[in-house]
Amino acid sequence: MFVDADGTRQDFLEAVVGGRSIGVPGVLALMKQLLADYGKLDWSDLFEHAIHYAQKGFVVTPRLASSIAGRSGQLLKTFPETADYFFVDQSGLQTGQRLTNQALAQTLSLIANQGIGSFYRGPIAKSIVDRVNQINPDLEILRLSDFENYRALKRPTLCFEYRQYEI
Repeated sequence: MFVDADGTRQDFLEAVVGGRSIGVPGVLALMKQLLADYGKLDWSDLFEHAIHYAQKGFVVTPRLASSIAGRSGQLLKTFPETADYFFVDQSGLQTGQRLTNQALAQTLSLIANQGIGSFYRGPIAKSIVDRVNQINPDLEILRLSDFENYRALKRPTLCFEYRQYEI
């Protein structure tokens, strides 16, 4: 999937952009498991700040503006969704501009109010699967069953010594 027809390996950004390096997002399942094991807050409370910043926005930093103006930004222009989001009137976002994401706020609100089932077994999963497979019609990268069957697994931690540290 990461080698061109002539045998040339794609560089990192080419391989990442376009959904070939995607997997089922596991953060929500992990959050739910950690909340059940160790948490004290209500599930919906975990999303308040993210929903706020998605709705009200945040100020674009010099680093983000520079990234959008560089090679990463050129790759973002590949797809209409990212081009429209990061390139208002064909110019990249500038330092100091406010960036909001109402669609993300709606998605997070749905997950906060209805739980992770709304993500792994609902229209959000279908939308992700459809879009990734539309971009990559020759590859069936994701299936709805991948989302439906996803589970966060507890595994032993991987530890090793590095110099005088245990990592």
